[in-house]
Amino acid sequence: MLLSNLLQPNPGQLIGATSLLANGCRGARLGLDINGVDILSVATFGSQSKEGEKTEQNWVVKSTLSEQPTFPAQQSIGSREWMGIILEYISSLSKFAAKFSAMRGIQVAEYVKGPQELKVSDLPDPVPKPDQYLIEVHAAAANFFDILQIQGKYQLQPPLPWVSGFEFAGVVISTPSSSKSPAFPVGTRVFGASQGAYATKVCALEASLLAVPDGWSFREAAGLFVTAPTSYGALVVRADVKAGDYVLVHAAAGGVGLAAVQVAKAKGATVIATAGTKRKLEVAKAFGADYAIDYRAADWPEQVKKLTPKGRGVDIVYDPVGLVDKSTKCIAWNGRILIIGFAAGSIEKVAMNKVLLKNISLVGIHWGAYTLHEPAKIGEVWDGIRDMIKKKQFRGTEFTDKEFVGLESIPDALIALGSRDTWGKVVIRIPQGSSGKL
Repeated sequence: MLLSNLLQPNPGQLIGATSLLANGCRGARLGLDINGVDILSVATFGSQSKEGEKTEQNWVVKSTLSEQPTFPAQQSIGSREWMGIILEYISSLSKFAAKFSAMRGIQVAEYVKGPQELKVSDLPDPVPKPDQYLIEVHAAAANFFDILQIQGKYQLQPPLPWVSGFEFAGVVISTPSSSKSPAFPVGTRVFGASQGAYATKVCALEASLLAVPDGWSFREAAGLFVTAPTSYGALVVRADVKAGDYVLVHAAAGGVGLAAVQVAKAKGATVIATAGTKRKLEVAKAFGADYAIDYRAADWPEQVKKLTPKGRGVDIVYDPVGLVDKSTKCIAWNGRILIIGFAAGSIEKVAMNKVLLKNISLVGIHWGAYTLHEPAKIGEVWDGIRDMIKKKQFRGTEFTDKEFVGLESIPDALIALGSRDTWGKVVIRIPQGSSGKL
């Protein structure tokens, strides 16, 4: 009963070393596995043998937060070790109790001018709704809309106060109370999207979570939930990319851009990448682009055409920037222009006569709306992405030129993202005190 109480998830049931001694236990040692979920506890109990001599037994107890403990093994231990074991137990117990302490996060109580005004606060633990998981966050990804949201300029603004951040990767702490068979048991490594990712804990619906791919770190997975399906859905579902196509990817060194480069290459296309710095052009090539062009050059459309068979132009344009009008100059007959976003900051005007004369298809992609309108497509897209990962055709796109560690580094991460000095997905590592792969 004593050890059962020790290993229950309710922190109020945790007992101290003095209680262990009072119940005949000379010491206990507790440690956490890499995810901070499985608990290994060793306790030494005094007992009387049949001959009346005092003996000591070492009970090895393994339990998860959702299971009763078992007692699979016993072995002797010297009584002189008990003091060290007690001290070790107290230290480990405090770490275990920290799992249930109040979280830390970046709360927005009022809109700010920029990321430099964001502060880390001690906050009450989030309380999951019956259909939500509670996740211990180990990494969070930065997005441009995070900057807009803290300024009150985004189309989706939660009521104040709220915790910033959207994309994350971490470990399941608790499962939905309304579910008898949750898809992600306690301890599962997951990534996903939910408001409040810039914190040590976040609540999320099952539909907003996926298991971290085998062999992937939290940092790699944290930036996968938005970029990969957006690019796969655009190129495969909307544009029907196929082997032999020529694909022009604008802002190819960005998060969605690098995902698009990899998807197009996996489908057998020739990829022409554009970017605005030498470093970003190098990154695009490193992720598989066949050619890389600086779009700061006034003649970039002509450069693109020269790289295509007989100068006919590209079959598909992937545009997250707002370069549709200029792209009509280098697209082939029956070409498709995928409208991903407007990173340039404004909605451009397009000469529609060019669209008519070249039989161009302007194709939008709003990946987030598939949940409402075509939910069946979501599974198909992720199946395709997982297949690419399994075949080593897709890898994480996290920015590696500089590391951002801890919640306190989030303002710097957002400033770097907003300055356009980064490539790929900017990811913040959030240490939790466990030894899980980050």
